[in-house]
Amino acid sequence: MYYSENINSVCKKTPMSALCLSQKCSGASVCSAFWNFIPPFGGNVFLKPLNRNMKYCLGLLSLVVFCSCSGKGGETKALSHTEKVKLEQYMVAGQQLYMQHCSACHQAEGQGLAKLFPPLKNSDYLNDNVEGVVCVIKNGLSGEIVVNGVTYNQPMPALPQLTSLEIAEIATYLYNSWGRSEGVINVKEVEEMLEKCEP
Repeated sequence: MYYSENINSVCKKTPMSALCLSQKCSGASVCSAFWNFIPPFGGNVFLKPLNRNMKYCLGLLSLVVFCSCSGKGGETKALSHTEKVKLEQYMVAGQQLYMQHCSACHQAEGQGLAKLFPPLKNSDYLNDNVEGVVCVIKNGLSGEIVVNGVTYNQPMPALPQLTSLEIAEIATYLYNSWGRSEGVINVKEVEEMLEKCEP
């Protein structure tokens, strides 16, 4: 049996019609965007079998996935389920380690302590400085340091007993708390950073 139907009508026949018709891609509906891409039909399917039409709609669903994954330039990449689980695990462990080793000086919410210990929350020292932070966690720090325009001169003790995994968990916690969202800092990355640390 043959049909002459608008592609949107065909889409409505699929179980995933709501997804097909509601997704947006560059300001236009996926169904419309896909249909306009296929000349010379001009918005209608002429004398095409229904099963062929269904194939078109399956193509639309593929386009939905493409649009959903690609997004606009500059947007944060969506995490997979595995990445989300890993991030959650690192955050839980990282918070526990932070409270154990760091919070006495930097405080529970990362606000620091007066002019004695610098803040980690909204700290410009953390900006684009993951490697430096990883090295400081492991090896400590002495001498003056300027954070957010304020000079601090309290030594930070080294934590040589921490494993690369524990340092990765602390760093992940720091870079995903208090307004930051940098994702997981992996053990392999940390190990590479530690090799470059100055003694």
